[in-house]
Amino acid sequence: MPSRETYSRRTIAGAGLGGVGALLTGGYAWNQYSRRHYLRLRYLRARNESDEPTELSVTVDSERDAPREETIRLEATGREGDETHVAGRWIKHTREWAVRARFEGRALSLSNREINERIDSGWGVDDAEITLLVTESRDLEAEIRPQV
Repeated sequence: MPSRETYSRRTIAGAGLGGVGALLTGGYAWNQYSRRHYLRLRYLRARNESDEPTELSVTVDSERDAPREETIRLEATGREGDETHVAGRWIKHTREWAVRARFEGRALSLSNREINERIDSGWGVDDAEITLLVTESRDLEAEIRPQV
């Protein structure tokens, strides 16, 4: 005659809670993994280190939003206003943003993946500070730091 095992309510409740815990942990981990390239650009700035005034065209776009282009006039080094804060939706919304800048035939393009690589990002959403920089030799560079 086959033996019949019975399980107590505690055993069944414990197994059920363990399953729910595993499901919630897996859901959280998947959410972090799926958003691993998302950024919130807390500070997007432009700075001119050359001794000539510059007009810099900055474009920020994502898959969900139409590209937003802004032309910024940067004064020469040592004058008031040689660094400008660029405001937009990227300050509050976490998405995959692409930042492009150009002036006088020079161009710079930064994708989320490139930004995340430079700030040594892990899983989940990160905040970044980006400064678009016109150097003394009139080249275009970017300073990227994690926002702490």
